[in-house]
Amino acid sequence: MMEEKLEQILSKKIRSDNLAHFYIIEPERKDEQDYSYQWLTSLLESSLETTHLENDPDIMLLNAQSDKNYSSEDITAIHEFMHYPAGKLSRKFLLINKAHLLSEINLNKLLKTFEEPPVKTSIFLINNHKIKLLPTILSRGVLTKIKLPKQTMENFFQMHVIKEMSFTEFNQNLEELNISTRQLLSQFMAFINLTPPSFSKMLGILQELKALEDDLIFRNSDTAVRLKIYHLAQSS
Repeated sequence: MMEEKLEQILSKKIRSDNLAHFYIIEPERKDEQDYSYQWLTSLLESSLETTHLENDPDIMLLNAQSDKNYSSEDITAIHEFMHYPAGKLSRKFLLINKAHLLSEINLNKLLKTFEEPPVKTSIFLINNHKIKLLPTILSRGVLTKIKLPKQTMENFFQMHVIKEMSFTEFNQNLEELNISTRQLLSQFMAFINLTPPSFSKMLGILQELKALEDDLIFRNSDTAVRLKIYHLAQSS
């Protein structure tokens, strides 16, 4: 509901040409599936009534296709894009996905652009990994938080545990998803069967799983059991 309201507000601002010059888009949790980028591009497409954002000279989409940091050439391309006023549209739009791939040096190179872009230009920086941005960056943008689709227990391990999240984050996600420790153990066993490790490693995991079953039977601490599953998943 809140996300729908946010979408309506931003869409109205786009249609009435009443946007701020710099927005920082941040999801409620780490976004591995690029939902934030898809959400924003879909919003622009519907608000600008186009399905070809990438072909519009008034729109620049900077979206790294790998985990390689943005280069100095990418920063030069941004500055060149900013050099000319909008042509067809009433304003220009710059979308920078994956803020974590901008080095501190490149962020500083963009600082003046974030602070004072050309008139009738709006910049969207998508911080989908929720990195700690420089205070000088945060102070210049409108922080806009969006909700992500509800996680499911079925994709929990693939999306989160293997992505090197901390145990605190792991535990918080379990609470949000209302996953019991026994459900977590069952799901981890299913995950191991789908992506079996080497035979020798599998024997060790099976021994650990037997010990975890005993922990549950004797009602040992949920936190201790979750921590063991967390470490097993990290090493699998």
